[in-house]
Amino acid sequence: MGLITDTMEDDRWVTLPGQPYQVRSVLCLPIFKGKKLMALLTLMHSEPEHFSSENCQLMEMFSTQLGLIIDHILLYSGEEFCVEQTEKKSPNVNEQSQNQPFQIGTFIIDENGHFLYANPRLAEIFGYEFGELVSLESISSLVATGQHNFFVEQINQCFELQKRNLEGIFPGQRKDGRTFDIEFYGNRTKFYNQIVIIGVVKEASHH
Repeated sequence: MGLITDTMEDDRWVTLPGQPYQVRSVLCLPIFKGKKLMALLTLMHSEPEHFSSENCQLMEMFSTQLGLIIDHILLYSGEEFCVEQTEKKSPNVNEQSQNQPFQIGTFIIDENGHFLYANPRLAEIFGYEFGELVSLESISSLVATGQHNFFVEQINQCFELQKRNLEGIFPGQRKDGRTFDIEFYGNRTKFYNQIVIIGVVKEASHH
């Protein structure tokens, strides 16, 4: 669990350009089924020091029940949820060394490809400092130059309702110019009354 009492004084929280909300307090906790990470729940508030120690204890107890609820939703619902895509495609925590960082980069982008949210792991995958990553003109900058137009077209089709989900393997491009294959998964959804794509990225596995 991660607790930030004031985002103005904690370098773990970065306010992105164009962010459509104000955040001063943050409480983030993982949702597990056994040892498998199913989701991350992030609570935010516009005032500092909003979350008390009692809030933390309550949410920690609630997270176990929430994990069971999510598991039942995935088992019995025919709907496609963003968490379902992530749970299906994400590597099992059991398959990773406890000494390694979580391997998945996560993001939220607007219709212009601008980052509304990104996690530090996404920056690591592509060899950027976090501040450099979120300042990129578009997420398409992470795709090899020759694939920019195709990648942007796929994103536009998702925003224009021609497809709900994005998934596939694309040639990614690191900051130093080296290319490598990435697995890309995203879902169109509404975030603070704005249509966005929420997704995950990881290095493609080759067998």
